[in-house]
Parts: sequence; structure tokens; C-alpha cells
Amino acid sequence: MVFAAYVPGHGEEIARGGRYDNIGQVFGRDRPATGFSADLKVLCRLSSRHETPGPSAIFVRAADVYPAQEVIHRLREAGEVVVCGLEGQEAGPREMGCTRLLSRINGDWIVRGVD
Repeated sequence: MVFAAYVPGHGEEIARGGRYDNIGQVFGRDRPATGFSADLKVLCRLSSRHETPGPSAIFVRAADVYPAQEVIHRLREAGEVVVCGLEGQEAGPREMGCTRLLSRINGDWIVRGVD
């Protein structure tokens, strides 16, 4: 099985890969393998086409993502854009294009403006 990934408006694949049986046979180590390739420059160029979160997006710090999963789900169902932080991420809400923050205050999850 092999695959190629495409996006609308770009006439070439952005990634390709698949299963490569008998790889290494020429080197005496016949074994199955899987893999893929992608051109990072193309991916970066294409990602710049997408808009950043709107000014009313809500940021959730990495430590709060798991405990707030149900709240995040409800917010998204209501049409809100929720951006979840990642472990080790230094960028905060403003750097991620968000003007609001989901925080736990006195045991309740509250969406508040970024200070």
C-alpha cells in the first residue's frame, strides 16, 4: 500500500509514503518497512495560507487541557475557537492569537479576557 496526500489549490502531493516490503534486500537484510516523506518548505508555505485564530479565540494552558476536556468540547460545539497549549510550550494566549483564556477559578471553568 502506498499513499499521497493532497490539498486543494496545490497541484502536487504534499506528502507520500507507504509500505515498502523487502527493503534492504540489496544489503542482505530483507525486512518490511513503512515510511513517508514531505517537503517542509512546501508545508510551511502552504500553512501560511491559513488564517490564525480570530481575535475572540480561547486559549487553554497545557496543564488545563485534560481536566477541561468536557468544557472545551462544549465551547467548540457552541462555535467557539479553542486553542490548546502543548506541554513545554512557552507561548501564551497572545502569542497564539487568542484574546481569551479558559481558567479554573474557585472550582469553576471561566472564560476571561487575557490580562
